[in-house]
Amino acid sequence: MAARESRPFNHANEEIKTAMSPTAARKPGATGIRAKQAQDTRAKILKAAIKVFAKQGYASGRVEIISKAARSHDRMIYYYFGSKEQLFVEVLETIYTQFNEAESKLDLDLGNPVRGLEQMVEFVWQYYLDHPEFVTLLSSENLHQGKHAKKSSKLKEISGYAISVVQKLLDAGKAQRVFRADIKARDVYLLIASLGYFYNANQYTLGAFLGEPLMDKAALAHWREVIKDTVLRAVRLQLPADVDARTGHDAAPMHTPARKAARYKKRAPCITGARSVGMASLRRAKHSSEPLKASPRHRPRGTVYRRDERPSSPPARRNKSRFAAALP
Repeated sequence: MAARESRPFNHANEEIKTAMSPTAARKPGATGIRAKQAQDTRAKILKAAIKVFAKQGYASGRVEIISKAARSHDRMIYYYFGSKEQLFVEVLETIYTQFNEAESKLDLDLGNPVRGLEQMVEFVWQYYLDHPEFVTLLSSENLHQGKHAKKSSKLKEISGYAISVVQKLLDAGKAQRVFRADIKARDVYLLIASLGYFYNANQYTLGAFLGEPLMDKAALAHWREVIKDTVLRAVRLQLPADVDARTGHDAAPMHTPARKAARYKKRAPCITGARSVGMASLRRAKHSSEPLKASPRHRPRGTVYRRDERPSSPPARRNKSRFAAALP
């Protein structure tokens, strides 16, 4: 008899057959073990895809690179996710879900909503610093105009949870009359996210443009305080004195009587009758210690004069035609 030809063992084929085998499911305990193996393989692929897409982007993140990083096979990626595009969609869903899971562990102080909002700002800012792949993947998706994110059926639900956390803080602040009644949770969420995301996503170009090391410890701590101060000023009903002392800004409105008086004090004193004083008089006053005065002749219209101060009437204009007729 001819020897049977040996075939190379294919782990990917065996893993797919094991996952789909109906006989394996009948064995006691086999379902749980194989389901766990399939779940582990899927998780490894997702973890590897996050790293590869964050480093190389969607276009350059090839399937073979991801399967090699996950110590799996290309066929397993297509088996669990269907396509590279669907894998990227699940990567976006995963990083947002991980963000929400980390946020759910926060013990926000609803009894002190101002402090609770500061806690949220600190968390978001620190999360961006600890997970640069989060910022990088979102930047990559924005280059593709969000076409993968639009195909997700879970992102709307995920974003709803994030905004609901902000809404709880705002409701607590409105009940205690420390937050504005017209402020929206969506606006506060966008304010926090944009101030943190923009700084991290553009750290290299902004650092070169401004000539400053934006990722130094002192610079990061300063920007965190800027975000907190900006968000609080946007939502608070009235800023207390301690906030002003901390930031060094005056909390009084721009058009209060006190501010108007301060502005007028800074202006130079007006010279009486300066409108009617000529340039020669101004030059003489420059070198003289006497105050500049307008002559009675040039006082503004409507001025009441004393009898001895009334200006003399101008001389009558001579009629040149009469003198010309009298000449021989």
